[in-house]
Amino acid sequence: MINVDTLWSDQLKLDWNYSIYEPENLDRENMKLVYFLHGAGGNHTDFYSKTSLEKYLDDFNKKSGFSLVAIFVDGFNSYYVDKYMKVESAIFKDLIPGLEKRYSFNIGREDRYLVGLSLGGWGALNYSFRHSDIFSKAFLLSPYLARHMRTDLEIRTWGIFEDDAEYKSHHPLTSFEKNKDTMKPVEIYSYTGMQDKIVEAEDIKYLMDEIRDHVSVKDYYLDGEHEWGLWDRVLEKIFEDREL
Repeated sequence: MINVDTLWSDQLKLDWNYSIYEPENLDRENMKLVYFLHGAGGNHTDFYSKTSLEKYLDDFNKKSGFSLVAIFVDGFNSYYVDKYMKVESAIFKDLIPGLEKRYSFNIGREDRYLVGLSLGGWGALNYSFRHSDIFSKAFLLSPYLARHMRTDLEIRTWGIFEDDAEYKSHHPLTSFEKNKDTMKPVEIYSYTGMQDKIVEAEDIKYLMDEIRDHVSVKDYYLDGEHEWGLWDRVLEKIFEDREL
């Protein structure tokens, strides 16, 4: 079952919307927890309102041997970094500790994962490198990881980054270079549509090759564009492959 609620955030100074999926007969002693990060222009309801994710979660929980809980984060239009809103600080100082205390979840990093879609993939990969003490796996659906700041997309108008240099300073590849010698082991699963005009497969291949010697990487290149039909198939594949 999915419920919508709010959590007060000291970092954001607002009541913060989130959604949570909990299976029937939740076993808090034998569970895993997944945080979902939506894409540009989206919100915390996107994953389950635009795909069959709730069904995949229900089916998975019936046969997995453990309980899988999902928390859907509202990341605004932020790149999931601290800029005009302190979204990254809010996630790690307010959301994660606040919700895991609220729901009495006692989770170690090995059982806490990320799923990020498009710009949420940027956030999920960044957090995997910058907060490897918190997360052990990340699943990236058409992750937006352009090597240079693009001026032809609507996200450029948000004014998050002043120029290409600032964009690169927050890029997941920069986070990797800064943390690769000290971070804990993480597993990265990436899924990209070969016909995608927003997320270019060559950018994904380049980044995955750059990190492959230090990080466990499985990258898949599938038939599809930057759209919910592909992402629904990818979510189904993740649960069928039992990578969680």
